[in-house]
Amino acid sequence: MSVNDQDPFTHDIYMLNKNALHLAREIARSEPLKSPAYLGVNVFEARRIAELSTEQLDKIARCGRLVYSIPSLSESIKQEHMSLPPTPLASMLSM
Repeated sequence: MSVNDQDPFTHDIYMLNKNALHLAREIARSEPLKSPAYLGVNVFEARRIAELSTEQLDKIARCGRLVYSIPSLSESIKQEHMSLPPTPLASMLSM
């Protein structure tokens, strides 16, 4: 699925993804040791995010669905002392 003007949410999803991905890349570049915890990815995925070009970020942002998830409060409480589960962003990095 790609960005089109017919779906009222597609552009909003693209913009959310674009902003989130640019922030994720900035975090991964400026805080390489903390970025896995901030982003909910492993160290290798964080390194990959840091290396993404603007064009690659845009391609991922245009996938047509959110590339990150907001864990539910109950899941966050359960996971409090454990690592967070992988996010859809992690699977998209293999593109």
